[in-house]
Amino acid sequence: LYYKKGDYKTAEKEILDFSQKTTPQDYWIARSFILWSEIFVMDKDYFQANQTLQSIIDYYEKTDDGILDSAKAKKAEVMKLQEAKEQPAEKPDVEVNVQ
Repeated sequence: LYYKKGDYKTAEKEILDFSQKTTPQDYWIARSFILWSEIFVMDKDYFQANQTLQSIIDYYEKTDDGILDSAKAKKAEVMKLQEAKEQPAEKPDVEVNVQ
């Protein structure tokens, strides 16, 4: 809800609080981490978004609930954004005549 309201700092705090609790809710922790990766993307922190998604891909054990598919798809999106950010800006073709 905080995320939908645009209160990303509070959403991030809630995700951290939830992740530190001992809970058998692996699905919801993974979903919250996917949301967290979206917050990182909004901050243009593509490295952290990738690392967060990769941790789900590496350690989430269930394969039939859509979490891994979602994490992989989001990671592909983040990689495209990161690659675009790392591309040097093209220089315009402009001739300068100095007399």
